[in-house]
Order: sequence, then structure tokens, then C-alpha cells
Amino acid sequence: MSHRGRIIDNSIRVYKICSICIFALLLITITSTPAVATGEIVRIGIEEYAPIAYVDDNGFVKGFNVDIIEYIAREEGWEIEYVPSTWSECIDNLESGEINLIITMIYTEERDEKYDYASEPFITDWAQLFIRSNTGIHSITDLEGTIISGITDDQTTTWFKEHAERYELEYELIETNSVSSSLEPIDDGTATAVILSRISGNALSKEHGIEGAPIESLPIEIYAATLEGNDQEILVTIGKHLEVMKEEEDSFYYTTYDKWFPTPTANAIPNSIIIIIASITTLTVIFIAVNLILRRTIQKRADEINQAEEKYSVLVEESNDGIIIVQNYLIVFANLKFAEMLGYEKDRLIKTLLNNCINNALKNEVITRYEQLIQGRSETEQQYETNFFSHNGENIPVEINSSLIHYRGNRAVMYIMRDITKRKQQEQDLLNSRQSAEVANHSKNTFLASMSHDLRTPLNAIIGYSDLLLTESVGDLNEKQIKYTNNILISGRLLLNIINDILNISKIEAGKMQLRPSENDIQEILKEVNELVKTKVQISKNELIFNIENGIEKIYADRIKIISILQNLVDNAIKHSPKNEKIFINITTKDKNLQICVKNKGKGITQEMQKEIFTPFVQVEKFISKEYRGTGLGLAIVKHYVHLHNGKIWIESVLGEETSFIFTIPQHYFANNMEPERSDNG
Repeated sequence: MSHRGRIIDNSIRVYKICSICIFALLLITITSTPAVATGEIVRIGIEEYAPIAYVDDNGFVKGFNVDIIEYIAREEGWEIEYVPSTWSECIDNLESGEINLIITMIYTEERDEKYDYASEPFITDWAQLFIRSNTGIHSITDLEGTIISGITDDQTTTWFKEHAERYELEYELIETNSVSSSLEPIDDGTATAVILSRISGNALSKEHGIEGAPIESLPIEIYAATLEGNDQEILVTIGKHLEVMKEEEDSFYYTTYDKWFPTPTANAIPNSIIIIIASITTLTVIFIAVNLILRRTIQKRADEINQAEEKYSVLVEESNDGIIIVQNYLIVFANLKFAEMLGYEKDRLIKTLLNNCINNALKNEVITRYEQLIQGRSETEQQYETNFFSHNGENIPVEINSSLIHYRGNRAVMYIMRDITKRKQQEQDLLNSRQSAEVANHSKNTFLASMSHDLRTPLNAIIGYSDLLLTESVGDLNEKQIKYTNNILISGRLLLNIINDILNISKIEAGKMQLRPSENDIQEILKEVNELVKTKVQISKNELIFNIENGIEKIYADRIKIISILQNLVDNAIKHSPKNEKIFINITTKDKNLQICVKNKGKGITQEMQKEIFTPFVQVEKFISKEYRGTGLGLAIVKHYVHLHNGKIWIESVLGEETSFIFTIPQHYFANNMEPERSDNG
């Protein structure tokens, strides 16, 4: 070979080597360069799809898919910029190039023509109908005529429209632009159901009082997607990361999944699929086993028929109820109990006309009901009472249940009868007792009316003259005379209070206590209470303090009864307060009610006392000591008066420290519902 030939040969060799090196360098550069340059911004559209992707109340973007995409971004060195918007706006932004990516795209064939998807989905979900709790909806036909909300252009709403169309369902659809706005008609009671993804619905069910109905789509997969032909490197990278993470059990994917879905729901099999699989499995097992079962069943059925006949005979013949079958107006079957009820031999009843066994006055009713059943036009209750004749002509009251049956190939009526002689006697005894009670009650009322007049009149005279003597307007009294006269006055007032309490509790128990509501000045009410208890307060050396919340000027109530409530509670507080203590009457408003609290220092009231203290004739001193006197009716009357005003009363007590009696009166109830009179018997 010439020198020139060797030079050309060497040049070709050098060229080949250089070409190989350049190609290898390019290959290394391509494979080592990230899909998106480090630091480059990837703009992602975020719709409201909790807990997959959403913006929380503090403005932070969160969700399962968000955590996964941020993990991939950290691995690849991307910078993420989120663009929160509605689903429709996400689509518009993707198509206009304002964002690179949507991470909550549900795959459909129609969308596949416009968008490119990552090779692996983030998660699997499905559309489902969520209903307000306790609505009784179990199938799609139960939704007829209801109002349903859903997200415009969302795949869940599209699925439901197609599903409802197949069932020709008539309903009203409220279309919204987000999950939260689709839940508003549920919260305000406008809509009965809302269409959501199962994951979103389960996440929001407790907050909005909804539950999943057995109306759901087949599984749907949620992907990262771009506009067709755009940002392919991003999709490839996301798909590879998801594939790798899903293969490793302890990967970031599964720890994130456990964080967002403690009870896995997203990959669960839908109920519809479970039902299909279970049905196929059941049918297969039945098909395999049918030949073996069939042979055994034939023999078993023969045995069961024999056993059933024996059981039937035992049940019917040993029944505690009389049973007969009537066909063509004749008794064609009767059990032993029916024969015993009427005092006949069983065989003698067969072929007897039904109306021969019935009280003459009731024959028409029983025969008419029989004919209605036989002719299939019964519109009346077939459970009723009537009287049968016994063998010796006595009336036997019975309760009948009748029903149409087929007996020996023809229509018949079966009667099941229970002897209610004892019950009727008890009802008569009860009626007699009630009449006796009414007579006794009338006597009591007559006595109380007499006592009201015959006792109050002299008592008022005693109280009046005692009070007059103490004023010394008819002459001076010495110290003993003042003491004795004062004792007469106190005892007279105490006796008058006892009489008034007995009369009031009698009216309450008879339901004759009337309410006469009116508008009252709160200050005037308190002044009157203060005057009524002033003497007792002075004797006990206590101090009565009124605290009224600003703005409270009026009270709508029965003036006399409110004053009685307060007087009784203050009297009670005085009895059980040490001397030289303060008794508080605090008046406030709470939840549109007037709340009044009478509070005093003292021994307190145990839980055992509190359970009994409002019971008539029960006294606190039963639990404490004998130093206090009273009828035990005051607090019972207080409770009835409070309830008559549609209020509530309760006790708050700290043993050894203090006790508060608190009651409420609806502040404007009677102002808005004024009636001339209202009584506790309606």
C-alpha cells in the first residue's frame, strides 16, 4: 500500500472514531438531562377535589396527588406553581397554555383525543351518589322527583346523567362549579342528593351529614394529563416515578396513601362489582351442587311434608285460640279450643251454619265481613270484636282475626278467635273505678272550694287584725303582747300559704290551672317580690340583691305566677341561708330565653335531693333537719308554673357552699303567641 493510501485509511479510521465519540457524548447528554430543566416552573391547575387535590381554608394546596407530584418535583428539581380554579377553568387554562398540567384528569375515550395521559394513574376512584342521612333512598328509582346537585362538565355528573337516562328518571339537576358549591344545596336542605367521587364524598360525609348510596359507576382512574403533544417529558417522568413507587411496598406512595386514606377506599371494589362477582360465584356453586342436592331435596321435602302435617295438627289443636274454617257459610273445620269455648263436642260443630253461633244483634256484621272477604272486596279491618253463643246460651265476647284462604281447592275464611271475657271484665272494672274516682274528685273539689271560703275568711280576719294590732293604732302593746301578736300574724300567714299551696297543687293536678300572659315591667315585678319577702329578709338578716342584664325591661308572662315563682324561690333561699348572707336574683338572656337565677350560700343540695325536690310534699328538711317548716308544695308549684310558661327549671349546687335555682321563660313567646288564656291541660 502507498503512503497516500495509508493516510486516507488513517483519516477514515479517525473519522469513524470521532463519529462514535460524538454519538456517545450526545447519548450521555440526552439521558442525563432532566425532562424539565432544573429550576424551570411547572404550572399545575388545581380544582376542588378533596382529598385528592384542593386548597384548604388557609390557602395551602393539599391532597394525595399534590403530595405525590411534589415528591416527584423534588426528585427532578422542578419548581411547582399551582393555579387554583374550577374544573372548567382548569380545562380552559390547559388549552390556552396557561398551565402545563392537570393532576386530577379522569380518563375517558373522548378526552383521550384531546389530551395526553401519564402511563400510570395516581389513584382509582369511582362516581357515586351521596344522600342526606336518613332519607330512605336505596335505589335509583327512589330518586324520582328529587333535586340532585353536581359539578358542571365533571365526569361524575356526566356518568349520572347517562345512568339516570337509562332508567328514564325524572329529577331536577342543580349544576355548580365546585365540590363545595355542589354541597350547599345539601346543607340548606334544597337537594336530596349530590353526585361526587367516592373519595371526596367519604371525606366530606361527616361534615355535611351525607352517606353513600348504592348507586355508583364502574372504577375510574385519575391521571396527570397535558394538552395533546405538549410537555411529553413531564408525563413520561411522572409515569415512571409512579410505576417505581407502586412496586415498592414501603415507598413514599404508600405512606402518603395511608396518611390520606387511613381506611382504604380508593382501591376498594365497588358494591356493584362485588354483587356481580358474588352472584356469579353463587350460581356456579349452585350449578355444581344441584345434582347432589336435588336427590336429597326430594326425600327431605317428603319428610318435611309429613312433619309439617304433624306440626300443623299439634299447633292448631293445642292452640290457646279458637280456630275455625268457614266455607259456604258452614263451619268445615274447628279446633278443640273453639269447641271448649262454646261447650260443644268438636264433631257437632262441623257443618253448622256460622250465624247459628253468633249473637243475633251482631250476625249481620260478621256475615257481611265474611262475604266481603270471599268476594275479594274487603275494605274494612278484619280484626274486630263480637259475641258468640255458648251451648248454654251465654254470650262469649271474642276478638276475631279473619283472613281469606284456600281450603280443599276452594275459597274459605279462617277465623282465629280469642276469648276476651276477662279483658272485658277488667275494662268494666276500670270504668267503674274511673267513675268512682270522678265522684271522689268531685267531692274533693267541693271540699277544697268550701275550705277556700270557710278557712280563708277567718284567717284573713286573724291576719288583718293582728297586723292592725301591731301598728298600735288601736292602743299601745307591751313587749309580750307584741311578741304574741307577731306570732299570731306569722302563724296565720303560714297557714294561709299552706291552704293556698294545697289549692294550687289541686288545680295543677286537675289540669285547671290557667295562664293569663301579659306584658310586664321587670322592675315592677321585682319590687313586688321584694315587698312580699321584705319581712322574712329582715328577720333572717339577709340581703336581697337584684342583678339585671342591660336591655331587659319587659317580661311576657302571667304576672301573678311569675311573682309566685320568685317568692317561693326566695323563701326557699332564705330558709336555707345562714344569717347575714346575700341572696342574689340574676336576670339575663340566653338563647332567646329570659333566664332567672336565685342563688344563696348554704349547705347545698345533693344529687339525691335534686331528684326528689320538685315532687309534691317532699321537703329538703327530710334530708337535712327539722328546723325548717313547710308543706313541701312550693317547689312543685314553681316547677308547674315554669312548665306552663314553656320554660325549664334546674338546680346547680356545690355542697357546703351554695345553691342556684335557675329557670327560663321564652322572652317573646307570649308576645308573638298571645292567647286570652292557656291551661296545662291544653
